[in-house]
Amino acid sequence: TTNADDSVALTLGQGVLTLVQTVTDADGDSASAAVDLGANGVFRFEDDGPRAGLAVEAPSLGASVDESLVSLGGVGSDGVASATLSAANVQAQFNPAFGADGAGSIGYSLALTGSNVASGLYAVDPAAANGQGAAIVLNQVGNVITGSTGGVDYFTLTINPTTGEVTLALLDNVWHGDTTNADDSVALTLGQGVLTLVQTVTDADGDSASAAVDLGANGVFRFEDDGPRAGLAVEAPSLGATVDESLVSLGGVGSDGVASATLSAANVQAQFNPAFGADGAGSIGYSLALTGSNVASGLYAVDPAAANGQGAAIVLNQVGNVITGSTGGVDYFTLTINPTTGEVTLALLDNVWHGDTTNADDSVALTLGQGVLTLVQTVTDADGDSASAAVDLGANGVFRFEDDGPSVTINAVADGGITLTTQDAQTIGSASDTATGSFAAAFLAAAVPSYGADGPGTTTVSDYSLSVTDSNSGLTSNGLAITLTKVGSDIVGSTTAGEVFRISVASNGTVTLTQSAELDHL
Repeated sequence: TTNADDSVALTLGQGVLTLVQTVTDADGDSASAAVDLGANGVFRFEDDGPRAGLAVEAPSLGASVDESLVSLGGVGSDGVASATLSAANVQAQFNPAFGADGAGSIGYSLALTGSNVASGLYAVDPAAANGQGAAIVLNQVGNVITGSTGGVDYFTLTINPTTGEVTLALLDNVWHGDTTNADDSVALTLGQGVLTLVQTVTDADGDSASAAVDLGANGVFRFEDDGPRAGLAVEAPSLGATVDESLVSLGGVGSDGVASATLSAANVQAQFNPAFGADGAGSIGYSLALTGSNVASGLYAVDPAAANGQGAAIVLNQVGNVITGSTGGVDYFTLTINPTTGEVTLALLDNVWHGDTTNADDSVALTLGQGVLTLVQTVTDADGDSASAAVDLGANGVFRFEDDGPSVTINAVADGGITLTTQDAQTIGSASDTATGSFAAAFLAAAVPSYGADGPGTTTVSDYSLSVTDSNSGLTSNGLAITLTKVGSDIVGSTTAGEVFRISVASNGTVTLTQSAELDHL
């Protein structure tokens, strides 16, 4: 069976088969001689062996697995644990014939030349700069070829010797060098003829012939990557940072100044739901992303010359991890991100315009279109693939600026300038005495304004009112103590017997004292 073209001879004992020549003369005498034909291999029969060869046209061979498997920690949805070269496609690679001796059998095998054969694939090493680990090598035992390194099996190739079906089974993830595509694939790559699939044809009398298809040089076996996932958390804490202009450094007069405020690292990180995937942990980084330059912030400088104080629009520009709000060469605030933790700091550098004049502590927000200013989390796995997710920081009032309003201090003035006198004699019975005078000048002289962080505007004394802080007047009427109370907008001095006097103030600062009962002068 080692030679499909061997020959066998007709073999008989000596003299069993002879070729006889008989000679007869003219008068009929004869004589004979014989040559042996059976003992010397005169007659021979050459064999016809089977034929093994490749088909002229055959389907392409390919099997791909995908690392996006839960069993490997994958986060994709397209994981493939095993793939096959089907029996039909394998068999279609060949064109066998049994020959004259008839059908025997057809078998299949994998043939790997050598041991610890470099596969062209690598393990993943999170400690390496590019994630590339040790080379994965191939070894064969029987019908199984295993790719392994460092005691870890990464995949197997198994052949069914009867049908020829070859199964690629993924056991662990391999390194992928293309960081621009989280679903790229790498191939088992060997030299021509190092890994082949062999068909062996055996005829009815045991002669055999073989043909082989290369499986290592043409990217037949491929391994698709699993990339990381970047996404937003289903539930996340709200984000907000507020500064307050009531700072001594800005000339503020309030006591609640806040120079800087942060979006904490914990709150920022809680916005996201990252996963590294099958390749394992690489890194997570954070950045601010501003779309464009000189981007209108929705905030304005203060212009004392403007009727409503509104100055030029403050615009945003980014350099690295810092976004600055500025106009006219003046920086008003910065936003700075820590690229490692994600913490964002809002730092107030100068006061901004607030349009609500009814509230000296109102706030205005940095206001941009959706997606113009975002906080980005970038997730990178161990072999360098990355994915990003973003949270909007500009459209939802995340960064706010509280106002600092002016204040006024009222100092005492000489009594002579603010004295009203009534007469007891005019209050006998139901009569009353009234004294009136303007206190406006006294208020103006007593008022000491502080304009605060927004700077000087105008000083106008208006909207006068009276208040009382101690109900004990120190006065009596008919021996009864006079108690002070506020009734409406007036201050009323009264005893248990009734009203004694009343003080009122008009909107122009005119104060009126009305006495309706005598006071005791002791």
